[in-house]
Amino acid sequence: MTRRVLLRALLLAASIALLPNCYGEAPPAGFEAIPTRNPHGPGAACPDLSGTFALASHPLAAAVLGRPAPDGHGSPVRLQIEQGTGQPEAWWQVPREAVIAFARELAGRDPDRYFRWWSLALRERLPPELAHDESRRLTALAELGPPLPVFASLSGQRCEAGWMLVAVRDLGSLSAEDGGGSDRSREEEIWLGRNAAGELLVKRIVFELKHYSLYASATQSIRLPPGKTSWERIAPVPGEGEARLTAADLPPAHDPATEAARCPADPGRVVDFTQRLLVGLPPGGALIRSEVARAEAIDPATGCRALVLELGFEAKRAADLDRIEARLRVEDDVRDVEAGELEEAARGARRAWRVTLR
Repeated sequence: MTRRVLLRALLLAASIALLPNCYGEAPPAGFEAIPTRNPHGPGAACPDLSGTFALASHPLAAAVLGRPAPDGHGSPVRLQIEQGTGQPEAWWQVPREAVIAFARELAGRDPDRYFRWWSLALRERLPPELAHDESRRLTALAELGPPLPVFASLSGQRCEAGWMLVAVRDLGSLSAEDGGGSDRSREEEIWLGRNAAGELLVKRIVFELKHYSLYASATQSIRLPPGKTSWERIAPVPGEGEARLTAADLPPAHDPATEAARCPADPGRVVDFTQRLLVGLPPGGALIRSEVARAEAIDPATGCRALVLELGFEAKRAADLDRIEARLRVEDDVRDVEAGELEEAARGARRAWRVTLR
């Protein structure tokens, strides 16, 4: 090291030693951070950040979290922080009841679309390109409905006196109006804590950086204390608790590709049903039409399209047709009966029914 470089290094070290040892300002009233009292926590100097907060549209989320809030599809999205024995874990969550209500409605209205949402939300039966790419999975899920909890990625770097450093951000060079130049820039530290009222405390400290070179090919930086500090308090909101939604909480989902295998035609069942009806016909009654079809909608409980019978009967009197309809409605195999108009016939009267089996 040349004498000139050595002299510059000694002068720089001396100037750093003389700088005041003060990073930021003392906290104002209400911003006193409380270290965790949990003996199993990440450290005696760390705060317990556990709680639920409405941060989906708050600028803090973009600054300290690794993933933005997902689309709640009309429902609120909250950030839930859980305090473990190491790093705190943060999750974006839509309220349980909102997700369950959405799932039930979609399963009844469009079972095929529900299966796609269910697969993406629960990470079940996904193709490799979605199973191994979280961003693509969440993008596909957002097109169908709200998500189950999404990992938000909150990283604590170190703790001091009840505050946890969660982000250090480069704010770029100082403007000319601020006295900037090629040797001056700024960076920001963001610290989180909790006060006695349970509020989430946010402390931002913006430092000016001085860049210098001892050698032409190497540039170092030092911070110029004390830094400019700003403060914010964020009140918690009611949380969802620790229990997360699972497949058991949602309506069953059925892959439309397996419908043919799961829902085979059952001619024997139709034959048995019609034979029971014929045995109980009133005198002079006759079955004049019997056609079998499938319902348009899939039953979300079974994943199958229900069997539908189009039945037509004739009888001597309209009262006899009423007796046939009453019999249809008490059959255990029948889910729904739609009656057609009463018509005159050569032997008395006729009527058609659309009968949906269970």
